Amino acid sequence: MYEHPYIYLSSEVADRTDAERAAIEQAVAEEATKLSGVSVAVSSRSLLAGEVPDSPVMQSVLNSFNAGRSGDVFVIFEPQWFINEFDGLTVAATHGSPWRYDTCRSSSRARESRRGTWTGGS
Repeated sequence: MYEHPYIYLSSEVADRTDAERAAIEQAVAEEATKLSGVSVAVSSRSLLAGEVPDSPVMQSVLNSFNAGRSGDVFVIFEPQWFINEFDGLTVAATHGSPWRYDTCRSSSRARESRRGTWTGGS
């Protein structure tokens, strides 16, 4: 099952040995990375172990990762790409990508911050 931005594997996979689950997660991540519009997919095990490239995008992914709540494979779309159909609902935009354009403060907030009036938050 895909629930943005994670692929959740079936309960049948959870019943496998740890080594089998790790191999399945890795295989799913590798196959997902081959899909058009996907930059990279990484298993939660790799995130938990810190076995990811040291980059701003991966740091954003790591910052959002929660071992107890996150799915099995994190899917990172190419910049400006996203799935626009969620359970029958067509969407025109989404949020939460790890790319810089989706993680920066807005220009008005940046201006306020430089003037010393913006203190953060929403």
